[in-house]
Amino acid sequence: MSGRILGVAGGILPLLLLGLLAGSLGSCSSSCTGNPATDNYFCAQRNMGAYENQLNQKQQQTENLQDENVQLQRQNQDLAAQQQNLNQQIDKISAELKSLDTDLSKMNARIEKARSNNAVNQQKLTQASRELKRVQDQTKLAQTDTNSPQAQRQAELDALKKRYAQLESDIDSIMQGN
Repeated sequence: MSGRILGVAGGILPLLLLGLLAGSLGSCSSSCTGNPATDNYFCAQRNMGAYENQLNQKQQQTENLQDENVQLQRQNQDLAAQQQNLNQQIDKISAELKSLDTDLSKMNARIEKARSNNAVNQQKLTQASRELKRVQDQTKLAQTDTNSPQAQRQAELDALKKRYAQLESDIDSIMQGN
């Protein structure tokens, strides 16, 4: 009888194992998530190529993001250098405008001193004084206007310097009695 039980068990056991294996394989198609961490062994084996493709894609995406990061860091460095250069230009123009304002104040003191000299044409001196006042006002306005583009500020500074030079020449001429 023990041989018969063993025969029955020997015949049933392979069928049970085959059933379990078939059940596992059948559930593989319904429970495969594509994630090797959660898929069962058979799904993982069957999807190994897909996992490798996913891994390769993620590695490529990571490399692309790293490349983009390097490019952005370089752009950031370039922009920082441009900003520093721009700040230096702003400081230079601001210093030149301040210097021009100081020179205009000295010129104004010179005109005021010349008012007491009767040999100087007072009418021309008054005209020069008015022009000096306009140049001073524009210089002060240019000093406070820090929002204009640098090219425009530089052009304003150059125009003011030119007007200052002309005004200085006119005042020298007036002082000499011409």
